[in-house]
Amino acid sequence: MRHLLLTFVLLTLSWTAVAGGNNADEKKMAMRQGKVVDGKTNEGIAGAMVKIEGTQEVVYTDFDGNFTLPVLPEGQYTLSSTSISYNGVKLRNIKISRDLQDQTIEMRLQPH
Repeated sequence: MRHLLLTFVLLTLSWTAVAGGNNADEKKMAMRQGKVVDGKTNEGIAGAMVKIEGTQEVVYTDFDGNFTLPVLPEGQYTLSSTSISYNGVKLRNIKISRDLQDQTIEMRLQPH
């Protein structure tokens, strides 16, 4: 019986430590939204790929060219975007911060 009680207490303490760590990390996490547009017409480009350089994270734009980056640790990132019939583009030093979550990133692709 003591062994079972000790196991339960240790599991509870471990879970509490993990849950507390996640809450602290969430405060340092943020996301950003953006749009990939045609550099000549300003129309959104559907299906464009947006990659966060240095990570495995890739998202694709919706029908109107909008995208939402996954939640990331706050910091600066390089984003690249490509689409069929367009030259790719890279944006460096894009800041991911809770203070900037309402600002939209615009990526302008030029047709070939």
